[in-house]
Amino acid sequence: MRRIATTLSLFLALAFAFGVPARASTDHNVCSFYAKIGRVAAEFMLPKTFGEVMAGVAGKNPELMAGLTDVLLRTVNGAEVVSISSLAKSDVEVLGKAAGQTVFKLLFSGQATTAQEAESQMLDACKALGYQTIISNQKAADQLTNQNLGLP
Repeated sequence: MRRIATTLSLFLALAFAFGVPARASTDHNVCSFYAKIGRVAAEFMLPKTFGEVMAGVAGKNPELMAGLTDVLLRTVNGAEVVSISSLAKSDVEVLGKAAGQTVFKLLFSGQATTAQEAESQMLDACKALGYQTIISNQKAADQLTNQNLGLP
């Protein structure tokens, strides 16, 4: 038992001394969470009509959205939750919005035809760009949309 504790202590000391693997792990977990949002949203949208999807997104069918949220919560793992909880709440909201808009575009443009394709493309893109870039790009896109609509 003492040997296990010593090994664990050494491992933890090395993990804290070399922060890059921890950061890489956080990046991977956040990107995995982002992609899972896409997969769950795609699984939600694909069997429904466009009108049903729009009613759910617009809040006209709260039961439908509650079901979507429940599925998402059962899909994520502990490491993803820990990584997401280290982000600012506003950034998590922006990342979720980006995931929803991205999967919508992938499906409706035909770039992805299954939930798994959407998840894979979103995970690859997030790993290539970094989740911080996705958050930054979504914030910029929101600003431009608001300007186009004459909103502050």
